Amino acid sequence: MEDSLYGKVSRGIDDWLELHRDEWFRREDIWAHFGLNKVQDGTQWKKYVAVKLNNEVKAGILEKNNTKFRLIDKTLDEIKWQDLTDTSTLDIKYPLGLEQFVTTYPKSPIVVAAPPGWGKTAFLMNVALLNMNYPQGVFVWSNDLTDVEIFERLKNSGVEIPNPAPFKIFERMAHFADVIKMNPDGIHIVDYLDLNQDLFMVGKEIDDIYQALGRGVAFIGLQKNPFNKGNPYGYGGVFSAKRAKLYLSIDTKKEGTQISNTLTIVKARGWADKGFNPNGQVFNFTIKSGIRLQRLDETEYEQEEAEIG
Repeated sequence: MEDSLYGKVSRGIDDWLELHRDEWFRREDIWAHFGLNKVQDGTQWKKYVAVKLNNEVKAGILEKNNTKFRLIDKTLDEIKWQDLTDTSTLDIKYPLGLEQFVTTYPKSPIVVAAPPGWGKTAFLMNVALLNMNYPQGVFVWSNDLTDVEIFERLKNSGVEIPNPAPFKIFERMAHFADVIKMNPDGIHIVDYLDLNQDLFMVGKEIDDIYQALGRGVAFIGLQKNPFNKGNPYGYGGVFSAKRAKLYLSIDTKKEGTQISNTLTIVKARGWADKGFNPNGQVFNFTIKSGIRLQRLDETEYEQEEAEIG
């Protein structure tokens, strides 16, 4: 009787584990699944749950951390890099001509961090306009602008947009990875990633977006603390840069009575010119009519090119 009961518990736990891969759990979660606090022989069941979990730990099937357990993932997903038939990068156009400095790889999360009102949305909207005819589609996920605000901004862009527009704008507040999976090879623009007080989740949300991408790219807007001068990272800190292939940070600067914006390439995985490192490059620009971005100066790279020419 006891052996048959252990077999029943063991098979039940095996089935439960299949539905809870990549999750940490406690014995109490198993108890709740079986309703062990309600059955007559609950004590014996709990005993066999403990025996089963300990046996799985000894067999290297489960990992134990204090009172928590996790199913060990032994799957191997080999990257067959020598079998590639398409080694091309993506033809993505950037505001301020950043494509002269950075290369965009497939499956790229790109973070644009800025304090509120300092050009994040203007930059992201320009990405949509510059790439509106991208073959795999452009999808803007907005949690901040109303339809009237969007209409006004795009009207002031000076760009002729067909009707219907070749890009799509949707209202979306959270769980962006769920919708990115529907078009994993397109350009996705998240304006912006807002986790309220759960800032420790920023890195996970960006990782979820990365996992959802195929050959596509996701531009992810992040708010930044305007009072923390010198810190290039958005809310979530360095964890927001962990998955990013490109990390851009927008600030403002004041010279006399003139106020302008600066964009810094904080992190660039891909270099357009393999002999020039774009990390740390700063671009000065202004914003007109809430959306038009205009470069104010040449970068050191362009000046060197002019001297050589």
